Amino acid sequence: MNRLWIGAIAMAVASAVACGTAAAQVAKYVDAQGVTHYAGSEAQIPEQYRSQAAPAGLPTDRGAPNGDVRQDRRDIRQDTRGIREDRRDVTRDTRDIRQDRREMGQDARNIERDRRDIPRDRRDATQERGKLQQDLKTGNTQAVNADRQQLRSDRQALGADRRDLRQDQRDFNRDRTDLHRDLRDRREDRRDLRRDVGNRRQDRRDLRHDRRTER
Repeated sequence: MNRLWIGAIAMAVASAVACGTAAAQVAKYVDAQGVTHYAGSEAQIPEQYRSQAAPAGLPTDRGAPNGDVRQDRRDIRQDTRGIREDRRDVTRDTRDIRQDRREMGQDARNIERDRRDIPRDRRDATQERGKLQQDLKTGNTQAVNADRQQLRSDRQALGADRRDLRQDQRDFNRDRTDLHRDLRDRREDRRDLRRDVGNRRQDRRDLRHDRRTER
């Protein structure tokens, strides 16, 4: 008789515990590691998992992505924008480099022309000086005046060629500096491009991982 009472009491206690447990576990959610948790109220559910929580005994809603997936997608979009910008920068730097090289080529041709003109003007001035001295000896006043005027003209041309040479050399040095700067900028932009491509690749891996975890 006592055994029957003890068995009945045990069954009643087990039923009460089961009912209490079922009543307490009103909701469930899955964490980032894929582990299912049960909670007795919404307040017991971490905030980042409340959007995917479902009543206990029902399947968890998978329709809405969790916060990690949304963040991964935002990161991918940001990396894509950065990649486009880096590619535009590389293209712009390449155009600048071509322009600098064209200008350096033109400056080099101008320098070569000035270097040819200077010896020619120097020879002309020397010849004119010789004619002037000869005309001074002969006393040809009219020829002396013409020789002096021509000598001044030759000296002015020589001075102009020397100034042009100095200016062309400065232009060449400036364009070479610009070229080195643009080459350096392009190297940096290419590094940024590779970094952004790597970041996007990593974010895509993270997205795939978070999607698997979400399931």
